[in-house]
Parts: sequence; C-alpha cells; structure tokens
Amino acid sequence: MKKLINTLKKTLKGFPQIKSHLDALVALLTILLTITVLVQNWRNLHSTPQNIPSSKSANNTTGRTIIVQATATPPQNKTITSAPTLPSESCQKGIGPISIDSPQEGQNVSSNPICISISYQQGDYCSVVWSYSINSNSYSNYANDEPCFYNLPSGKVTFNLKVKSLVSSDTTTLERDFNYSSSSATTQ
Repeated sequence: MKKLINTLKKTLKGFPQIKSHLDALVALLTILLTITVLVQNWRNLHSTPQNIPSSKSANNTTGRTIIVQATATPPQNKTITSAPTLPSESCQKGIGPISIDSPQEGQNVSSNPICISISYQQGDYCSVVWSYSINSNSYSNYANDEPCFYNLPSGKVTFNLKVKSLVSSDTTTLERDFNYSSSSATTQ
C-alpha cells in the first residue's frame, strides 16, 4: 500500500509540468474549434439554399396541410404548402367572400383526419391569409391552406377562423360548430 501511495505522490509532484502542456493543448483545440464554427457559419450564410420548393399562387386554395396531433391544440409550427403572392396595385383592398364549406354547422363527423374546407372567392380582391383555433385553444400561424386534424377528441368542436387581408387592416372571424366522434367510438 505504501508503494502505491509513494508512486501516487511522485506522479502528482510531476503534474504541474504536465498541466501546463495540457492547458496549452486545450487552448489550441478551442481555437481550432472556434475557427471551424466561424467558417461553417460563414459558408451557411453565403451559400444558396438547396431543395426549397417553389411557391404557388395565392389564388390556389386547394393546397392541403396534414397536421398530426393527438389533441385539439393547434400546432405551433404549421406547414405552409402555398405562399400568398404579394398584392398588386390593381386588387380591391378588403376581404372578399369567404366561408367554411364543410363540415356544416351542427354536422356529425367521424372521419379521421377531419379537414376543414375553406372557400375564398378572391375575384378582384387582394389576397388574404387565415389562422384557426379549435375549442378556444391558441391560434395557429397564418397561412392560406386547408387545415386537417387527426384524432380530435369526441364531442362538440368549435372551429374559429381569423381572416386578415394582406394589404389592409381588415379582419373577420368565422365560427363553425360541429360534433366529432372518433371512428373507434362509433364501432364499439
């Protein structure tokens, strides 16, 4: 045991000399890592993005977004499949005719997913975007897609749609109540 302690004491006495070499090595590696991170960030900032899908016209309201969720809480990072075009000077400011086509008010629905069909007759009006909420939960990000939901809880569902114009401060809110029963609940 004494031999082990003596060996340990000799090793620890030589440690201050080794420590300075280790400190120098760690400092060098830290500098190299910092340079690597800076070069990579510079490359990322100056490279052109790859694999970005081209955007569609705002007049196309047939795009679908499938949102997988286990509850009725809207997601915070909703995928936008079509981007609205910037309004032109010739469009009429305000919000054109918009409606929730399906499900109908008070309708019993059991399909999974349930997609909310929104109809916007743009005509001469400028583009709009909308945000939605299920059962008074927080609103989604603004987009112009058809929202779809998986696994909504059974019972009364209140769907709120906030619509805003891209060129004016005009907004409107639509509400639709329907009853949802999951497919598994109807087969029991």
